[in-house]
Formats: sequence, structure tokens, C-alpha cells
Amino acid sequence: MAPRLSVPAAFSRRLHRRDPVSRPGLHLRGAVPAVLLLPFVAIWGLSTNQTALAIGLAAVGIAAAWLVARRIGVSAGWAWLLAAFLLFGTSYAYCSANGDVWFVAQSGSVAFTMLAIAECLGDRVPWRVLLWALCAAFCRYPMILALPAYAIAVWPQIRAKPVRLVDVATIGALFAVPAAYYNYVRWGTIADVGFPKFYRIMDIGRTDPSPPFALRNLAMQLHFYFQQPPEVLGHPPYLIAGEFGTALTFTSPALAIALLAPIRERAVQLLWLATACCAEPALLYYSTGWCSSAARHALDFHPVSLRAHGVRDPCATVPSGICRCSSGRSASARTSWACGSGACLRVSLTGA
Repeated sequence: MAPRLSVPAAFSRRLHRRDPVSRPGLHLRGAVPAVLLLPFVAIWGLSTNQTALAIGLAAVGIAAAWLVARRIGVSAGWAWLLAAFLLFGTSYAYCSANGDVWFVAQSGSVAFTMLAIAECLGDRVPWRVLLWALCAAFCRYPMILALPAYAIAVWPQIRAKPVRLVDVATIGALFAVPAAYYNYVRWGTIADVGFPKFYRIMDIGRTDPSPPFALRNLAMQLHFYFQQPPEVLGHPPYLIAGEFGTALTFTSPALAIALLAPIRERAVQLLWLATACCAEPALLYYSTGWCSSAARHALDFHPVSLRAHGVRDPCATVPSGICRCSSGRSASARTSWACGSGACLRVSLTGA
């Protein structure tokens, strides 16, 4: 694939991995997208197009989002509407259609997180939840911070049958051992996934003594997520997303409806826990994501995105398993949809 983004050629070669043999040790991202590409590379070699993988992962993510909605009890029509919002109301469509190494990672992290949430709303088998959660984390490393919320969600299953911890440990080892070797090959240490090393070797950290994650970056990130305006044109369509990002205020204002979800609900508490944990790296990072059109890093915490829709669906019912996950209350016609850290949750607004 020829480069399509307006970034320096040297940076594009090193970070976007356009040249498959150029600086092979200096790759910052998790390995899951590359592993998924291996069968296609075995068939088509260097003619393999990773954008096709990004689009395929987005299809999985949207299907999983629809499944989450249906398992929560929403009608098929509203489920498709909410899935469409995940795709077009966030950066998901842009990232998936772009397909570069940054963006295929975002596409994969959302897809696997939605699968993890679907499992939490279904059988809640601990090892399957961990499998999808780790696949998401090894697409986008910040997603590993959602593990405490997943652990709380599946704890009743583990407590009821402690032997399930064996399966969980096996899945963990299948990721941890190759990941440690992967880090050692790239950076000479098993403990660094690349953020500090990359920052010091290839980016402004070569001359800036500050760490890549610092409180001094918070004001910049808050301005980016909430105030960065779109580009203004003198002709139709008059407003377009900026090449280096646009605030969620302009691209995804409906996300604010998530604030209406009642915090007393257990599911909402887990939602905000996961959102806060996954948002922390993005809010403290030294970079806003470079070329991203909208707020690309927000996909780590807002489907993994904070999104919400208020809907009226008289046909909606909450499966018994979901009632156990929230507060055991029956469904009402008025519902609030919230999605955070890739998690879609439906919470009842009783009395509406």
C-alpha cells in the first residue's frame, strides 16, 4: 500500500511499517493484528492489504454490538440503529476504512471488546471473557486497564466454580509468554511494551526529559477532546473533520447522554470504572494521535467509546442474566444506552 497520510516520510516508514524490513524492532503496537494477518500473508505475501483486515474487524465489531443490544433486550431495529451509531457516530468508520497500523489496532480493539461484553451479557464464561479482553488489549495496550471491570463481572462464576481459574490462567499465559518475548526482541526488556522506549528513541523524548505520560499533558488533551474545532471551508460541506483531530463535542455530541445513566446501577458503576481506567492513558499521553480526523484515541474509552442514546422501546425486555448484572429490576419502556470501554450496557430508568 502506498502512504496516504501527510506525515513525514521517515516517520511513516518507521511507525506505519510501510517497508516490511525497515527497522523491524521499532514497532509500538500490540501483535494481534499482525498475527491475524499471517494466514493472508502466507497466501498473498506482501500484496496483502491490511485495510481489508481493518474492515473485517469493524464488521465483527458492529455484529457484536448488535448482539450486545439484542442480549440486553432491545428490538432488532433499535439494535441496528445503535450499531450504526457506533460505526458512524464515532471514529470507528474512519479508522476501519483507513487501515494503517494505528487504525487497524483501533478497529480490532473495539471489535474484541464488544465480543467480551457480549460474553459478559451471555454465558459469562471467564476464560472467554479474558480471551476477547486480551485480544483487545494486544491491539491497543490501554484496553488492558479494563480488566478489573471484567473481573468483577465474572467473579460470581469463578466463586461458584474456582476450577475455572485454571482456564483463565492458561489463557493469560498464552498471551503473557509470547508478549514478554515480543517485548524483549523489540526493546531488550520484557517489561516495556514500547511507550517509554519509542518515546526516547524515535520521538520528542530524545530531547524532552518529561515522561510520555504526564499531568502536564492533561490540559492539552482536554482541549483536544472537548474544544478542538473542525476545519471551516468556504464551500460545501463547509465543515470537515480536521486532519489532526476534532473534538468529540463536534463529532459525537450524543455521547453526553451516557451521563443520564443512573450511577446506582451496578452495571453503570462497572461501566464508569472501565471508562475511567481506559481514559487515563489517553488523557495523560504526550500525543493526541497525529493524523486521526476525529479523536482516534477516544475509541479506547467510548465504544471502547463513551456513547449513549435515549430510546423508547416498549418491546424491550431485560433477560434474567442481565437483571443479575444490574440491580435485578424489571425493564421499563424508557431506557438509556451507555457504551464505555467498548462496553454497551442498558440500564433501566424506572418510573419513566
